[in-house]
Amino acid sequence: EKYIREEELTRQLTNLTQKVSLPDDWADFMIKKLDKEKLDNAQSSFVLVAELKQKVFSIDEKLDKLLDSHLENIISKEIYVPKKEKLINEKISITERIDIIQRRGNNWLEPMRDFILASKLAKKTADIGDLYQIKAFLKNIGSNFILQGKKFGFLAKPEWGLALNWELCSSWLAFYKLARTEFKKRF
Repeated sequence: EKYIREEELTRQLTNLTQKVSLPDDWADFMIKKLDKEKLDNAQSSFVLVAELKQKVFSIDEKLDKLLDSHLENIISKEIYVPKKEKLINEKISITERIDIIQRRGNNWLEPMRDFILASKLAKKTADIGDLYQIKAFLKNIGSNFILQGKKFGFLAKPEWGLALNWELCSSWLAFYKLARTEFKKRF
């Protein structure tokens, strides 16, 4: 591959960095929408987890009563063991659901927030024109960098692939929904 002048490469890298930069008003609207969604999800998750914890408490009470009944010879071992197993399996199932809700419920929110803020920062990085900052930024958003036919190219991470084509979206909300879907799949 023939060489390319540094000025031309800098111009291409700057243009690419500007291209992934979302408009400031879009980014601001998306951050507000993300904050609202985070609050709504937290509230609904909190209510659901509280209900599930109440069920676990109820199962624990039933297990205590069942054990007391067995110890006082009110019920036989043949009745006690299957009922105990059923209640323990139910408790394990509910506990696993609680863990999933608490661990995975909103994992996508913070990476999406970071993405939006980074896309906002991309414009400032491009405006400064520091080749090292632009290079560091591009390394964070993609890989497989190539120079072919005096044109710079790379493989963008999925969300940054969306950002490269944000102009195709009719509004910030349409882009938000696309990005949200991508982040929910990945996180």
